[in-house]
Amino acid sequence: MRLAGVDLNLLVVLDALLRECSVTEAARRVGLSQSATSHALARLRDLLGDPILLRTPRGMVPTARAAALAPAVRRILDESETVFLGEERFDPASSKEVFSLALDYSAQLTVLPLLVERLQECAPGVRIVVPSGTQPNTMLANFEKGNVDLAISSHHPSDVRDLHSQFMLSAEYVTISRKNHHSIRSRLSLKRFVEVGHVSVTHPNLADIAIDAALAELSLKRRVILTVPEPAAMASLVARTDLIATLPKMLIEIWGAPQNLVRHRPPISLEPVPVFLIHHERTAGSAPHQWLREQIAEVFQKLPH
Repeated sequence: MRLAGVDLNLLVVLDALLRECSVTEAARRVGLSQSATSHALARLRDLLGDPILLRTPRGMVPTARAAALAPAVRRILDESETVFLGEERFDPASSKEVFSLALDYSAQLTVLPLLVERLQECAPGVRIVVPSGTQPNTMLANFEKGNVDLAISSHHPSDVRDLHSQFMLSAEYVTISRKNHHSIRSRLSLKRFVEVGHVSVTHPNLADIAIDAALAELSLKRRVILTVPEPAAMASLVARTDLIATLPKMLIEIWGAPQNLVRHRPPISLEPVPVFLIHHERTAGSAPHQWLREQIAEVFQKLPH
C-alpha cells in the first residue's frame, strides 16, 4: 500500500473514533454524518486489516492494535495542524479537547479541584484525564507515547532533552498534632518528635524520605505506628489520636483541617520541595496546550505558597 493512495483525512476520523469509542460521538466531534463516519470506519478497517473497535456489553472498545496506534495518530494530527494552519486557533469555550495530566496525590488534592472549577467556567467542553501509574521514572516514556500531555511533579527532568519544566512554587512542610496531646506542649522538640508515633504513607513520598534521611544523619529513627495508602486521612487520624504527621503545609490549608489540630515547625531541617509544571517538546507549540499551561500557572498563583 502506497501513502499516495491513502486519504489522510481518515486519520482525523480514526483519532475521533479512538477518543470517543463511539461512531455517533466521533461523527459529532469531526462534523460528519453518522453514515459518513461509519463508511470511514469501514475503510479504516480495510486499510489496517483490523476491526479497530469491538462491540462489548460495556460498549465499543478499541482493539490492542488500535490502542497502540492512538498516540502516534494524535501526534501526527497535532504536528499537521501546526504545519498547515500555522498558528493554531483555539477557542476554549467551544473546545472538546481531552488533556491527560499526570498528577501526584498532593496535586490532585490542591491543583485539580481549582483547575476543574476554572475550566467549567471558561471551557465546559474540555475533558481532563488523570491516568494511574505515571511514576517519575516512566515520565519520558509516557510523554513520548502520548499517554501524558502535562505533569505536575517535584521531580525536575533537567537531564531529559525533550521535556520542558516551569517552576510553580516551593512546598514547605509542617508537622501536625492534636490539641491537648499527652506529651507535646507548646513546642515540638526533637526528642518528642522521635518518641511519639507517626503516620506515614505506604509508598514513601518526598516528606518521608527527607525525614528519615535527616534523622539518620543524627543517628535517630522515628516510630511509624500507622501507614496509609494516601495522605488524605492523615488530618482526621491525627485529630483523634496521639499520632503526629508531617506533610506539605498547603495540603492542610486546602483541606481546611480540623480545628483541634496544632501545627508545628518540624524540629529537623527539611528543605521546601519545588514543584514544576512539565510538558513535552511535541506539545510545546500547540495552542490548546499552551492555553492549558497558562490556566494551571494561574491556578498555582491561588494556592497558599
